[in-house]
Amino acid sequence: MTIILGYTNHLFSVLVADRVTTVGGKLGNTHANKVVVGRFTDGWLTVGYTGIAMIGQTPTDDWLVSLAVPSVVGRSGVSMRAHADIPQTMDAFIGRLIVGLRQRLQDTPSLVRAPLEIGIVGVRFRRNMVWPFLLTLEKRAHSRVFQQVLRSRRGQSDVQFCDLWVSGGWGRAKPEAHASIKQQVGIIDPRLELAPEIIAEMLRSGALAFGAGEPGIGSELCTVIHAPFGGGSVIDFHPIAPHALVGALANVVGSQPITYAPWVFGHQTVASPIAVSGTVTMNVGGHPIEIRGEANPDFFALVPDSPLQSAPRLDDKM
Repeated sequence: MTIILGYTNHLFSVLVADRVTTVGGKLGNTHANKVVVGRFTDGWLTVGYTGIAMIGQTPTDDWLVSLAVPSVVGRSGVSMRAHADIPQTMDAFIGRLIVGLRQRLQDTPSLVRAPLEIGIVGVRFRRNMVWPFLLTLEKRAHSRVFQQVLRSRRGQSDVQFCDLWVSGGWGRAKPEAHASIKQQVGIIDPRLELAPEIIAEMLRSGALAFGAGEPGIGSELCTVIHAPFGGGSVIDFHPIAPHALVGALANVVGSQPITYAPWVFGHQTVASPIAVSGTVTMNVGGHPIEIRGEANPDFFALVPDSPLQSAPRLDDKM
């Protein structure tokens, strides 16, 4: 079970997702993220998914990325890879997802059996303006058909306009919580300097309210903010729960507050998930993305399957 809340307007977008995955009713990968982040030439977006944690033997986030860039996923030691085949636009990226989903439904029994809901939340750049973007793709269990709904309104130019998405039918299951969070975000003026952070905190509170008493929803949340006019892109974690490093490096580094960043797309570049202790600004194809973790005087970023990369801290940033 997953709770994802997505919000978008003419100035920024925010997506909040819980990070617990369950497989067969048991706790799955505590390092996973249910999001994929993209910074493209015509817009910035975040993809969130719910319904199935693994497709075959592949984590769903890896599987989604493989639809867009089949040559990258599965290569040992992938950290950051540039390739002309990596999509540069939102339309190209989303188009590959949709085509790939339809193709895989014909030959992947585990995908057919399980429900799957994908929300794509972000901002699109057109005619020197920023437009809210919200697209959902939903497939029911034992179905080979995806329902595709583009919810953002291109003709709606009111700066106060915003749209809110709650995944997995939670809005219908808990209407009071849904109405409360919708009312709260609706009264915030998006032009306020701290509006993205205010909305993010409201969505985190909303996610906890939806998840209260639900054993399959965790309290550890991943937040992604895209704010083209200020702040850029930020990936944040609340709270930062203690996580163990994997493999032999755990014996070298010892116990640290670890966060595991999601897949990130940039200009003809894709970066695989990394473990981060501290806060780092990662440059993906010319796009700076801040990954916020707990303050750590001995900052490090760990690329899976590669040697530990260490650097001195400079205001918790690299």
